[in-house]
Amino acid sequence: PMKYSFMSFSTPELTLDEMFALAKRLGYDGIEPRTSAKHKHGVEFEATAAYRAECKTKSKAAGIPFSCVATSCVYADASKTQEMLSDTHKAIDLAADVGAGRIRVFGGVIPQGVAREAAIELVTKSLQSVADHAAERGVTVCVETHDHWCDPNHVAAVMKAVNHPAIAVNWDIMHPVRVAKVT
Repeated sequence: PMKYSFMSFSTPELTLDEMFALAKRLGYDGIEPRTSAKHKHGVEFEATAAYRAECKTKSKAAGIPFSCVATSCVYADASKTQEMLSDTHKAIDLAADVGAGRIRVFGGVIPQGVAREAAIELVTKSLQSVADHAAERGVTVCVETHDHWCDPNHVAAVMKAVNHPAIAVNWDIMHPVRVAKVT
């Protein structure tokens, strides 16, 4: 059966406790905190080990899992690669520590003058470089169909090249339909 969760962009002013209470009250199956967005939940790269453990405990007590930890990680811009890979490793550890089995990332905007093939190669190499760490921590890195990665064929090319069970796709159906005009 399909399960429903909501991201903290819907509730940026709510604390983690308030997000769990809202999810429970409205019948949601999970929550998805977005890191690095100044939301009030506190599920951030800088969170202490004690707070991460508290988050995991609160999730279990509420019966509301973290469906995903959403990030701002993008990989198509070579000038940001090292920063984004560092953030991805931090997100993997954060997700594992709070009990989330997934993180959400993006291919990102392809810089002007960069060929699609080069972007596919950069995104592929970036995802390959974090895949083993994700697998070791029990986390799946999900690339959303977003930005310049709305065409399922481009995302499929990355997935085929990465070929790792810890790397998957978050198929946001509206972006391929609305942006790439794929039906």
